[in-house]
Amino acid sequence: MNRQLMIILVPFALTPMVSFLYRMANAVIAPDLVVELGLDAAGLGLLTSAFFMGFGLTQLPLGMSLDRWGPRRVAALLFLVGGVGGAVFATGQTVLHLGIGRALMGVGMACSVMAGLKAANLWFPPGRVPLLTSFFFGMTGVGGMLATVPIAALLEEVHWRIVLLGIAALAVVVAGLIFLLVPEKPASSGRSVSLFTQVRQLGSIFGALAFWRITPLAAIAIGASAAYQSLWVVPWLRDIAGFDRQAQAFGLFVILSGSVIGNFGFGALTQLLARLNIPLIVPAIAGLLGCMAIQVLLATGYTGAVLLMWFLFGILAAGPIGLYAVLGPNFPVELSARVSTAMNLCVFLTSFAFQWLVGVIIDQWPHLPEGGYQSDAHAAGLMFVVAAQAAALFWFIVSGIWARTR
Repeated sequence: MNRQLMIILVPFALTPMVSFLYRMANAVIAPDLVVELGLDAAGLGLLTSAFFMGFGLTQLPLGMSLDRWGPRRVAALLFLVGGVGGAVFATGQTVLHLGIGRALMGVGMACSVMAGLKAANLWFPPGRVPLLTSFFFGMTGVGGMLATVPIAALLEEVHWRIVLLGIAALAVVVAGLIFLLVPEKPASSGRSVSLFTQVRQLGSIFGALAFWRITPLAAIAIGASAAYQSLWVVPWLRDIAGFDRQAQAFGLFVILSGSVIGNFGFGALTQLLARLNIPLIVPAIAGLLGCMAIQVLLATGYTGAVLLMWFLFGILAAGPIGLYAVLGPNFPVELSARVSTAMNLCVFLTSFAFQWLVGVIIDQWPHLPEGGYQSDAHAAGLMFVVAAQAAALFWFIVSGIWARTR
């Protein structure tokens, strides 16, 4: 890999890291938000998931913009929006104010992995794209790790609003790096395509059976794990495992370190499987089944080797991310950004739904006197996401049989 390609890669590698700093921060500052705003579980889940809503709703225009103007301009502009969102959240005094800031964070971070994937398709050989996909997703875990123990330590010294302002400033710095270091997209990559044609091509993506075979599985598998990694694992560690705040942050750090290992590991595995002619869908399904097994075990109230269980969960949750690489080859390369962002729309809207609905389910049981949630409530939340994943896997199998018999 030459120096010029490394220069392109580095700023895009920073984007998922900053995105996950934003995304995971609410899991660590959740106790402060509950106290300051008087939130119940559903309210906390809804506020936190506003990030997913902004992120998800930006995906379709993002895909068309990346294919039309390239990752440099689009990513630089959106990261500036993300910086504004962080500042709005950090200065908010009401749930609505913070919700708007959280949604703007999601809008700004919407390009975090997708811009890197577009760059990979523009400047790297096709055989490297699955590895780079795992690399970019792996960098989300690095950002998540920074959002756990380091932020928890910072919160001992400064107010959470100062921490959020710091992340906002970092987003602005990354926007500058992208604008200064990344070249314009090659002129041959479809500048003359009209907006009408782009929309029509987007319609062809949503009309493809391959999209609706693979995307529901990805959306539910990734959304279910994201709901816990981004928020609900922390209350679980508090209420079921009895962890204090520092231990909760360390537990989240352990999970996200598993996510980093899983993403980089699955990325390397894709290269090996390609040489052995083993389909990429195999490790994706294996990871999903492993996550489901761990969630069922934890729903029973199992507290032995808690950190090991959640660490394995972080590793295995990386498997379904490979479904992005499974879907991509079903479409022409000039549609690559729109294919990825169309799937991402479904993934993040599902993540929004899971994060909120788990809170709604938990609220069906009376809260504990000290403000925690009952073990039965946590078990119900876990079994809800397991059931959803089982349904998605069933649809994937049935739709595959139907596709082969058409």
